Amino acid sequence: MDGTSPAPNARTVALQAARQAIEQGDRAAALEVLARVARGELPAEDLEPVVSDALVATARAEQEERDRAALARYEAAQTARDQILQLLRSTAWDRADLARIRAVVDELDQELLEQEQERQHEDVIGGQGRRRLGGGSLEAKLIRGYGPYLYYRFRQGGRHRSIYVGKPASTTHNPSA
Repeated sequence: MDGTSPAPNARTVALQAARQAIEQGDRAAALEVLARVARGELPAEDLEPVVSDALVATARAEQEERDRAALARYEAAQTARDQILQLLRSTAWDRADLARIRAVVDELDQELLEQEQERQHEDVIGGQGRRRLGGGSLEAKLIRGYGPYLYYRFRQGGRHRSIYVGKPASTTHNPSA
């Protein structure tokens, strides 16, 4: 091996950028990831809902209870992952134990794959600059030639909700709009 790693694919880039923004609490980076998702540069469908919700929460200037809950779910999942990895590394296992662990991991992976496929096959949503993201959709809107402004749309308690996420720093006024 020459020590070089393979070029990252779009999913890896999206997931790494999202997690880095969330873990650093970097609002500007989270907005930029969401803007790239809205433009179709990064695949939204590959970001699991726990990551998507935490990314939207990180990007918002004024967090609501929903945002704080999304960040808490993300942090709990990361803590559990770290504890599981530590336990796996610190315990003496036999091959039968590892086979049972592998079977559970395979089941969980299959569940995530099925959830991802469901998200990809859900009804097509209209609007240019609108992409499925986690349990909702992300929309980039131009308002009187300014923007794009990012909005996250989702269902809560049987009602459609829309929350303003923010405006990425890399955007400018579009006088031709």
